[in-house]
Amino acid sequence: MLFKKLYILIKPPKDINTRNIKNTLGNMVSTDTALAKLFLRLKPVKIMQSLKSGPRYATQVSKEVDCTYSHTVKLLDDFKKLGLVSFKKQGRIKIIELTEDGSDLAHSIEGVLIKLSRIRENNEKKKK
Repeated sequence: MLFKKLYILIKPPKDINTRNIKNTLGNMVSTDTALAKLFLRLKPVKIMQSLKSGPRYATQVSKEVDCTYSHTVKLLDDFKKLGLVSFKKQGRIKIIELTEDGSDLAHSIEGVLIKLSRIRENNEKKKK
């Protein structure tokens, strides 16, 4: 969806006027802000890292990340809307699994965490 919006900004169709482009730009910025608020928090990051190790039940995820069940389910629903997780129902229980995009994002988050850890270690060494 983000790429579609970028394409509209780069090469707008002839029937779009500048007001629509400004509205599209405003929507894109607000969407990016919402995504930043979602993924620049500890619990969503922990949930993504938890699911990276394999499919889980929502209860397992909430216990692993020390989060309430209702908050975990809310975040998982947000992830599902973004196409990052899929739910598979087995009887009354839902199994949550990362999609390909979700797996890519989880690996990227892990890379960022590793990089931040190295930066902190280097700064601590410099202080000594």
